[in-house]
Amino acid sequence: MRKKILFLAIGLIFLFAASSSAQFGFSLKGQASYALLLKPEIEEFGLPEEELTKGGFSFSGQLLYRVVGKILSLGVETGYLSCWKDEYRDPGIGEKVEFSLSAIPVLALIQFESPLPLLSPYFQIGAGVYPLTQKIRVPALDAESKTTETEFGVMAAAGLAIPLVPKTNLELGGKLHMIFTEDESTIMFNPFGGVSIRF
Repeated sequence: MRKKILFLAIGLIFLFAASSSAQFGFSLKGQASYALLLKPEIEEFGLPEEELTKGGFSFSGQLLYRVVGKILSLGVETGYLSCWKDEYRDPGIGEKVEFSLSAIPVLALIQFESPLPLLSPYFQIGAGVYPLTQKIRVPALDAESKTTETEFGVMAAAGLAIPLVPKTNLELGGKLHMIFTEDESTIMFNPFGGVSIRF
């Protein structure tokens, strides 16, 4: 009798573990976005604001692992973030100057998801390092200055996953990046679209 109870208990534990682990798995996301520079204000640099563009096209990739069913996932993100890219004519030298600031975020992520039949809203928070590269180039003089520094930053995102085919979703949402640079924080908003695949 005791052996039957023991085998029954082991069988129930095995079935529970198997059904739970079936909810685990990976998700791979690819996203394209446009980065809008919210801070610092461009006029603080003394440049003609109407000639400058805040932000630029960016992309990112995420790898997530579901640790609690479809609700909680942990993962990483990396990509390319165009913080600021433009050109202007310097009144001092009378030549066109090209300026750009970009980052390659490397972040650890936590994702909370609410799986629904048609739409699955989710929220992410992340933290990590942002290697920043600043380039200033004067094409007419064939001169270029490039500096790189790494800063800490955080990210928050909200989005919707819309099923396309089994295990493949269309994703729409927005991200807010805050990079803690030396003088004041660099803050960007990124509306994005992308595709996620579960496997």
